[in-house]
Order: sequence, then structure tokens, then C-alpha cells
Amino acid sequence: NVNDVDFTREVLLYALKYLCIDHTRIFGGGYGNGGSMIYNISCELSTYFRGFGVVGMLPPSSVYPDTCGVDAKPIIGFCGSSNAVCALGIRDWFSTYSAEANCSDAVKVVQETPTTTCYSHENCTTGPVKYCEISNL
Repeated sequence: NVNDVDFTREVLLYALKYLCIDHTRIFGGGYGNGGSMIYNISCELSTYFRGFGVVGMLPPSSVYPDTCGVDAKPIIGFCGSSNAVCALGIRDWFSTYSAEANCSDAVKVVQETPTTTCYSHENCTTGPVKYCEISNL
């Protein structure tokens, strides 16, 4: 039985010990299933990371550990509007993650481009939380 989070932790600890890495500048990013993995890492290994970015993923909220978001970090996510699973899932995640990050401001909605709308909180105890939806993608 393979545990991807444990494997990621071991690789990260090895790299921090043996490579010249600035531990204050480690970010996690993923696309598709890798984006879902980043959600798990943001829950279980957030103390090692400064922030996260995800694209086109389904947040596995039903399998999140109880500690998810306890040490929330800045995060940005992107979904295409044609990917209904991702678009609906990221909206739920955005609400949950924003609450865990103690965001005190109202959601800011910005039309970044003619096809991209972004939703964000800037006043969170852990840094900004943002997701963008890209039309017809």
C-alpha cells in the first residue's frame, strides 16, 4: 500500500537535508490528479510549504484529514468552466479553505480578462486565497 503524502514528505526532508534549498521558498503545484494531490499536501504537509497552486483538479473533500487547513497557506486554483466537476468542486473548496484561513473580507470578484473571472480573499490570517475560472475551457 503506497502513501503518496508520506513519500512526498520523505523526498522533501531528504532534499532539505542534502541540497542547498531555501526552506522559506518552497511551493507546491499540480495539474489534474496532481492538483488533487496538492490539496492533500496542503492539508497534511503545509508546514513545509510557503504556498500552493493547482489547475484543473477535483478537490477530494470527502477524504480530507481532520487537520486540513489547520496551517492553511496562500493558494491559487484555476478551473475551466467546461470542466463541471472541477468548477463545482473548486467553489466548495474555496469557501471551506477561506473559512479555515480565517478570511475576514468579502469575496472580491475581478474580471481579469474577457474569459477569466477570479474570486479572492486578501485579508486572511495565512495569506491570500484565490481561484479563477476560465470560460469555455
